Amino acid sequence: MLVNQWMTRDVLAIAPGDTLAVAVERMVRYHVRRLLVQDHHGRLLGVLARSDVLRAAPAGVDPFTPLGIPAANLQTPVSDAMAKAVISVPSDLAIEDAARLMNDCKIGVLPVLSGDLTVGVVTRSDLFRAFIALLGEDQSGLRLSFDVTQTEDAVAFAVQLAQRHGMRLASVSTFMQDGRKAAVVRLVGYEPPGMLDEVWKTGHRVLSVIRHAGPKPQVAP
Repeated sequence: MLVNQWMTRDVLAIAPGDTLAVAVERMVRYHVRRLLVQDHHGRLLGVLARSDVLRAAPAGVDPFTPLGIPAANLQTPVSDAMAKAVISVPSDLAIEDAARLMNDCKIGVLPVLSGDLTVGVVTRSDLFRAFIALLGEDQSGLRLSFDVTQTEDAVAFAVQLAQRHGMRLASVSTFMQDGRKAAVVRLVGYEPPGMLDEVWKTGHRVLSVIRHAGPKPQVAP
């Protein structure tokens, strides 16, 4: 999965010459904490965060409150308060690489560029949507977690398990936790008796089992 499949395309931006008062009004109106700063060609120049505005406001004044907006009198241009060193990603980056970058750099948003033009942003909410789509299929079945060896082919094991028990393999992912490798397998269909016993007998320790009943039927009015 690539960034351009999950990014938010409607970007809230502001011009570098706009005042911080304009930025505050826009943040409050759209309930956001950050605005991209772009020139009239759509090129990314920086990012203005709520914290940048608060630092520029007079001491003891919160410009994000009804009383604070006029008291702050923020006529400073956005370009004087924005962060110019911005971490951005290309639109064809893998979504897991974007997630790793956000986690390592402790940031909540990544501007997405195509060439030198901004085409979207990736937020933590976008990553959550991708994660849910990866692991959660709205059909009856189960999600099975079990440990695997470092060299084991978890995909091959999951495919064979599904085939032997008449289920459909929806997804497989692996992760490391406390120095051990584990697999998460999403199977769709009816779970036959004895399938989990077979997993244990193959030497795999079952870590968790979550069963899904599928979507609720729609009742006609």
